[in-house]
Amino acid sequence: KSNDQIDATFRKEWLTSLRQQNGKELDFVVWVVDPRMDNLLEFLAMGLGILFPPPTAVKESKGQNDEESVFTHKSGINDLTAPLVHNLCILLNFRDIQSQQGPKSTDGTTLENVRQLTNNVLEKHAPLVDETNENASPRLITAKHPNIVVYESSMLNCYGLQQLHSFIALPYLSFKEREYLNRADNMRNGHRKWKDSLMQFDVVGYDEFARELNAE
Repeated sequence: KSNDQIDATFRKEWLTSLRQQNGKELDFVVWVVDPRMDNLLEFLAMGLGILFPPPTAVKESKGQNDEESVFTHKSGINDLTAPLVHNLCILLNFRDIQSQQGPKSTDGTTLENVRQLTNNVLEKHAPLVDETNENASPRLITAKHPNIVVYESSMLNCYGLQQLHSFIALPYLSFKEREYLNRADNMRNGHRKWKDSLMQFDVVGYDEFARELNAE
């Protein structure tokens, strides 16, 4: 198959998995890879390019006179530039076999090269803040930039599974963060509406109050 055909197949598989969630967001993905494979970095680069296409920067303005503005990434489930996942863990498996093959195969070069590859992806998807606007609110910066981690692992002796378990906590913490931010927004809106109603409320004068009280 050509690279374009492989890219199309890869993306179709991920989209199929995503749609099987019945419209729910895919919380996280664990990608188990054999680091002994040929053309490992090319394979991972191709996969990362499909999972995390280069984003489209869009400038958004909030409020009057551009008091709050931010560069965000265009997103959406049908947007071909949107990441297909937001939390990815790449497990380089068979660490135990590599140890048996001698120190040459365990010098850490592969791990560092893969991490450099993922760092390049993260840099492209980092929130793009309008640095010319000192008053830009952090709440306007998109929080949906991806998290990608790379660990070595061994399914033989469970090496690396502790790191995997810690990684799985990321989407949960992200969910709780969004939940509390939404609550804060709701409380802020409620506080503003209540304050406005108090400022606009026409207090009944005492004489009128006393007349109504005596009329009863």
